[in-house]
Amino acid sequence: MILYSPPTIWGLLRGSAINLLLPIINGLMLGFGELFAHEAAFRLGWTGTKVNNALDPGTGNAYW
Repeated sequence: MILYSPPTIWGLLRGSAINLLLPIINGLMLGFGELFAHEAAFRLGWTGTKVNNALDPGTGNAYW
């Protein structure tokens, strides 16, 4: 019975790909979900939603 086998190049590549790509995909899904939820709330007229412009409404100048 073999209890341990040394890691192979294929196993290291597969493990690295999973650990590097899954967080990126997860972040994309969270970001798009946030955008979709905010857009849906704004279109349905839920309270507390507003358009966030980068311009000062009084002067028209950029905040930054």
